[in-house]
Amino acid sequence: MKPIEKTPAETKQFNIKKTIVDFIFLIAGCFFGAFGSVGIMVPNGLSSGGLGGISRILQAIFPGLDYSVTFAALTILTLVVVGIVLGREEFRKLALLAVLYPAVTMVAEHIDFHLLQEKDLFLAAVYHGVASGLCSGLILSRGYSLCASDAIAKMLRKKIFKTASVSKILLAIDGAVIIASGFFYGINIALYALITQVVLTKIIDVVLFGFASHIVEVKIIMQDYAPVQEYILHTLGRGISISHIVGAYTMQPHDQLLTYCSPRESVLIRQLVAEHDPHAFVTVMKVDTVWGQGAGFSNLLNADREQ
Repeated sequence: MKPIEKTPAETKQFNIKKTIVDFIFLIAGCFFGAFGSVGIMVPNGLSSGGLGGISRILQAIFPGLDYSVTFAALTILTLVVVGIVLGREEFRKLALLAVLYPAVTMVAEHIDFHLLQEKDLFLAAVYHGVASGLCSGLILSRGYSLCASDAIAKMLRKKIFKTASVSKILLAIDGAVIIASGFFYGINIALYALITQVVLTKIIDVVLFGFASHIVEVKIIMQDYAPVQEYILHTLGRGISISHIVGAYTMQPHDQLLTYCSPRESVLIRQLVAEHDPHAFVTVMKVDTVWGQGAGFSNLLNADREQ
């Protein structure tokens, strides 16, 4: 598969346009997330999973702490540890949003905006989940990731839980934070935080894939697929089929990878493919039903979620 060559001017124009669109999406996502935290969660005494939930727990222990400052400190600390444990490349991926998101949160904290006319914890939990889901969905849709609990999950997998998947470690982290919130804010707040996480998951799926199936088919054609094959098999725990195909126009042989996964996992796969081969050919299609005993199918219907 011969890639279409672009002139330097076309490449520069494309990069500028992509950067502008990326920035718009990232700013919008950060404002949704910041509003969900300092405009809904904190004023209503709620909590959540991830670094936001840890920040709320620290506020309960040390009442004088400011939420946005605490969240920013935890984010920067996570970024530094990521650089040490996972290396420069992971540090580079997370650095932009590790600075941008807390900065937007600090600005949003000074905006006086009340969504609910009267206090309703259930609605607040739902709206918080919607805002946070829009935040993560918009950011993921541009190939970026928040420096949050998923980064911590990756570090734990590399150093401690080497046989566990990142999604399971992530679920354990957020679950532990939510349970811990219950000890400081009460069991009802922990249950509301659980509602927030469920809504967040669904909103991310809608942003990324519309009202599509929770199972997608991913086909990949690229030059060196070994890193992607390793990631799908051993990090995501999904099966792969490899078929040999021939392009009708060039009559050149290629290897095609086929896997079935959750929508969130397909985003991770696409990001990895783009990093290793910008000229790769990737298709993602929704699947109504998958059944059988194929490798990696056992937990396919339990779609993973991204904070």
